[in-house]
Amino acid sequence: MFLRVGSITFLLLSASLLYAQGDEFIDTLGASKQLKELREEIQRLESQIASSNAQEVDLLAELDNLDRTISLRQSVIKTLSKERIRLDDGIQRTDRQIRSRQREVEQLVSNRGDMKRQYDDLHDVVSRRAVHVYKHWNVDRWTILLGAQSIADLLSRQFYFRKLHHWDTTHMEELSWRADSLKAIEICIQKEQEELRRDLQRQETARNRKSQLIVQKKDEEGALVHKKSDRATILADVRSDRQAMQQQLEETRQAAKEIEKNIAAMESRRVPVTPPPGYFTSGQPFASLKGKLPWPVSGRVVTRFGKYRHPQLGTITENTGIDIQAPKGTPVRAVSDAQVGMVTWLRGFGNTVILDHRDGHYSVYAHLDEINVAQKEWLLAGDIIGSVGETGSLDGPRLHFEIWNKRNIQDPQRWLSRSPIP
Repeated sequence: MFLRVGSITFLLLSASLLYAQGDEFIDTLGASKQLKELREEIQRLESQIASSNAQEVDLLAELDNLDRTISLRQSVIKTLSKERIRLDDGIQRTDRQIRSRQREVEQLVSNRGDMKRQYDDLHDVVSRRAVHVYKHWNVDRWTILLGAQSIADLLSRQFYFRKLHHWDTTHMEELSWRADSLKAIEICIQKEQEELRRDLQRQETARNRKSQLIVQKKDEEGALVHKKSDRATILADVRSDRQAMQQQLEETRQAAKEIEKNIAAMESRRVPVTPPPGYFTSGQPFASLKGKLPWPVSGRVVTRFGKYRHPQLGTITENTGIDIQAPKGTPVRAVSDAQVGMVTWLRGFGNTVILDHRDGHYSVYAHLDEINVAQKEWLLAGDIIGSVGETGSLDGPRLHFEIWNKRNIQDPQRWLSRSPIP
């Protein structure tokens, strides 16, 4: 029983369409560009640190540069980790694709063998028939026709010759089609083998890239340990330097003024924007949530809003928000639906995020370690903004949290629910 045209056509179409998905690996240019920019910024800051050491400038400037360098190195490590995970996923997908493609090639080779045997069998039949026709056709045909006993017998014998001619024609066409099919399946096998070689090359490239990332991440982690050690040394010097601590208070005041300035700028250029579906669905304006907001982080309030006496300097100063002490790395969450108004770095506050709650209200999150959001991104209440850190802080990990109504600073604890989130 010979394979029919429909089954062969389906086989060839399946082979050609099975891997029409393109490259499994996502382009790495984005990650490479991000890493390049981060490393250039690190190099710039480390040059400033080296210059500071040479010129003996103020400790706070050196501490600020170290904080920013540490934050950037952490971003590099995070980017390297993400890139490694992405490569691992791509390698696993390509592994599956290679195995599937190898099975497909094996199946095609097996089908080619079956088809070749059937072609050879048919070719043998047609060849023997051709030899017989060449030697005996004219003699046998007239002998058979002239030997007819009647008109009916003659017509019957003519019918037989027509059937025989049809059989010869059909088998010649079948033989030609099988020859074409063999060529087509050969082309398909070659194509799949070429794709398999490309898959294996991509796989090897990805594995080499992964090995490089592992080495780079290890180097960055080593550099980060040294920078944290440098920071601890300088932080101890700052804490024992009364003038440096007074300067830190002034930088904190300047950071608060910078936040007020940024919020005023955001208010002045506010335009009506329709949020994506799913955001601000409660219909409650931010103003109606006073006393009901969830805490941005679970922890202990160590500095309240308003005037307080500085524990080391003994001077009266003013806090524009509250400071919540929490372990480094604790997730910091949005207190309500919002759009990210600004992601920035401020001396005295470190990594800072300002959220726009659309009705003139803003929430501010400072001293962050990592930042997980980007400018203009939409957030739901409870979405993670980043994590607790000590960037810009002399007193260890904490979250500095503020609430503004346009340019009017608010007491955050009046807006938050009675107890911090568990």
